[in-house]
Amino acid sequence: MTPNAKVVFLHVGCRKSGTTTLQLGLRLAADTLREAGVEQPLGARGGTMKGLVDPLRSAVAAGDISLARPAVTRLAALVRESPYDRHIVSLEALAEMPAEATSLVVEALREFDTQVIVTLRPWAFTIPSEWQQLVKSRFTGDYVGYAQAIAGRADTSELACQSDAFHRRQDVADVVTRWRAADPGLPVHVILVPQGRETRPDLYDLFCQVVGLDPRLLVVPDRVVNPSISHADAEVLRLLNDALGDKLANTRGNYRYSVRNWIAVNAMMRGSSGTKIRLPHELEEWATRETARQVAEVRDHGCEVLGDAEGFASPRLRGDDFVPATDAEVAEAAAAVLANLAQRHDRQRRQERRRTKQLARKRARKRARTRQARAAAPTGSPAGRAARTVRSLRGRAATRLRNLRRRAGS
Repeated sequence: MTPNAKVVFLHVGCRKSGTTTLQLGLRLAADTLREAGVEQPLGARGGTMKGLVDPLRSAVAAGDISLARPAVTRLAALVRESPYDRHIVSLEALAEMPAEATSLVVEALREFDTQVIVTLRPWAFTIPSEWQQLVKSRFTGDYVGYAQAIAGRADTSELACQSDAFHRRQDVADVVTRWRAADPGLPVHVILVPQGRETRPDLYDLFCQVVGLDPRLLVVPDRVVNPSISHADAEVLRLLNDALGDKLANTRGNYRYSVRNWIAVNAMMRGSSGTKIRLPHELEEWATRETARQVAEVRDHGCEVLGDAEGFASPRLRGDDFVPATDAEVAEAAAAVLANLAQRHDRQRRQERRRTKQLARKRARKRARTRQARAAAPTGSPAGRAARTVRSLRGRAATRLRNLRRRAGS
């Protein structure tokens, strides 16, 4: 790093720590942030996914990390050519990248003052949220088994795989170690996300403190961007995933549009009011110890820790103990989802009918204007002859097109 180098803040996650809300606030304030000297070189979530995360994932899957070099080289070029001093790249999927991927990114940005930001929530909240996120991506494992697997108290191949993925995404000490693989002195800021949105300083305040921004510059969404669904709704979705079998297998294609967006987002997340999922009582002490361990380890690593560490280590859990959703609650939730979908389908049908009628009226008006123009043009006038010629050419062209289609069909 050279004196007066540009600064690159890599906000790498963790997942389910308010990242979507923060990224929306950054995107909505993009123009204001540029005026303050802050650029987002890859743009919003979609640009960061396509421009950095997808190439890294593909290279790791292929076993050749050099395949992602053009993507990280392009990121470095965007920063180098930018007229701004500070740059933010934010996507939670970066937290789970292996050391070879993180090293490639850090090496490519070595000429800049690169700093990593990690946002973290207590595992007592993250475990239920992660399970919901998986269920919205075709996961069929039950919640209690998933939570026990993360705590090392269940041993099935599917759950063990998901447990490993959880630790890669959520064990902040491990995340820091992987991002420092190429540079042990890489500055890392760990933000302990407050439990409630009304708590001050909140996630926005703490993030802006790291980046050196006035929090008032960001556009704070007035709603929860990625709300949780009730346990009964999650069970409906899990059972739906099980019933699908091998149908709609593409989680980023047909499943995303037909199930995740149409059912989970539109019919569940926008109207969920049932019992929220909480951590099983027998895992609470373990989760508290794990949370405290992570905070202690990142401090031992020399990371800056921002937020209320004491309140973070002992979160206020909602409700009493975890209670599984009953069959009656699941059936009621399924009926509510079907009713919601029926209403949305009816609304879309009526909108489509209105559009069809509007189009028909527009065409009728156009035909009426054409008839009026023909009637107004004298038969022997140049305008009349031109109109007849145009109609004749159109008729011939239409006839030829029909003949060609008929021959192609035969």
